[in-house]
Amino acid sequence: LGEYCPSLVTLDLTDGGLINGGSIQAMASGCPHLQYLTLTNCLGLNDCDLIPAVSCTPNLKLLNVTKCVGLSAHFLQAVGSHCPRLQVLQANHFKHFEDFCLITISKGCPHLRQLHLRDSTLISDQAIIAVCKGFSHLEDLDISGCTGLRAATLIDGVARFAGRIQRLGVSGFRVLSEAAVRALVLGCRELRDIDMSFAAGAPRGALRLIGQHMPQLRSLNISGMSESVTEDTLLGIALGCPQLETLDASFTGHISVSTIQEIAHMCNQLKTVDFMGCCHLTDEQLWEIFQTCPRLTSVSSMKFDLMNGMSNNPYI
Repeated sequence: LGEYCPSLVTLDLTDGGLINGGSIQAMASGCPHLQYLTLTNCLGLNDCDLIPAVSCTPNLKLLNVTKCVGLSAHFLQAVGSHCPRLQVLQANHFKHFEDFCLITISKGCPHLRQLHLRDSTLISDQAIIAVCKGFSHLEDLDISGCTGLRAATLIDGVARFAGRIQRLGVSGFRVLSEAAVRALVLGCRELRDIDMSFAAGAPRGALRLIGQHMPQLRSLNISGMSESVTEDTLLGIALGCPQLETLDASFTGHISVSTIQEIAHMCNQLKTVDFMGCCHLTDEQLWEIFQTCPRLTSVSSMKFDLMNGMSNNPYI
């Protein structure tokens, strides 16, 4: 590629198990215009392979190193030092993502718009707050499964400094307090997409704040939040968020048919709905209820054992 495609801009090597460091380095040095690089699940790569490669790609705008288990925090530190135009960084399931490399990225990549750090368990509140302060253009932040974070991250970081954020992932958050929910809905006025699935800590009624203050919301995932979600909560969200296109309320406890009918009536822009483990309707019956939603493309409500269904939670 480096020899015959010097104008290459996009390269996706997902699941490239046989790719070696020498080939990556040769490709990077021969493709100075490379902007989009995806290395998802390239298990054989390590720091020695990729640090020289990223130093040759100053025009890089997107980097995906999800599940690249051979890389360390020093590689991401190098990204922060050599990729000033980076706009998208996806490093999900990156067990070695530490504070120092995240802070380097926040200083060296000022144009970052999307940052995905799912299951980065070593990151602290201070690092995320520093990121929110440093990235004025941040629109998409996923810190799902980052078990070292507290509610202070959402209150003092995301809600206070990331006002332009449009998508937020906090799935599996263990400390989603009412204060944190309030801070998010009041501080992030451009938020369109929230994934709170299997988060814990929000008292019953706290999620009503979403319906009261987020009419712009397009997508909401509250799957598995059985301790926080009531039928009144769902109706309040449906009433206050009429532009919802995706709603996942699976495994949140029993939801009556009448409540589902009211949701269908109030949210006629829905494209995808999921009530699995919550009702005794078949998918066919749910389709009939949501006939008022002409854009609907996917439903899920098959009768499902609630306790077995909870095994879908990646955080238990």
